[in-house]
Amino acid sequence: MSDEPLTNAAVEFIRAGIRVANEMQRDEFTGGALTDDFVFEDRRSGFNYGVVDASAYTVLGKTVFDVGSGRPRWSIPEVIAVRDQRIAATTLVIDYGDDMYTDMIACVRFDPQLRRLQRRVLFDIDAREAAIAEVDRMQAEIDAGDA
Repeated sequence: MSDEPLTNAAVEFIRAGIRVANEMQRDEFTGGALTDDFVFEDRRSGFNYGVVDASAYTVLGKTVFDVGSGRPRWSIPEVIAVRDQRIAATTLVIDYGDDMYTDMIACVRFDPQLRRLQRRVLFDIDAREAAIAEVDRMQAEIDAGDA
């Protein structure tokens, strides 16, 4: 498994989702296509959202529109690591407008059909080693038949 910046189906799914999200209004935000067993985990230092399920994640996502200008823009400036087609770690920037932004690393795992997001884990922007360890752990779960 390579840690070279690459792309895979997960990265392309994220890019497509960002294009859609960047055109949305707050009331249109649904959280995207999530599996029934979706888990979001925020491992960033300081204030973070902890661990939430799909319904809480959708509510949480709408709060992004309550910061700054109310027109957030998402981008993924860098792909840090990919594993097979279902898993990726990328940098993620949310630009809230009004000179406010948040940057982080987002690790994601999609379902076997590559249609729905199954897991998302956030890390501080400087926690690259922890993010790579997380994508390796996600891949190990798949290899063991646990995901």
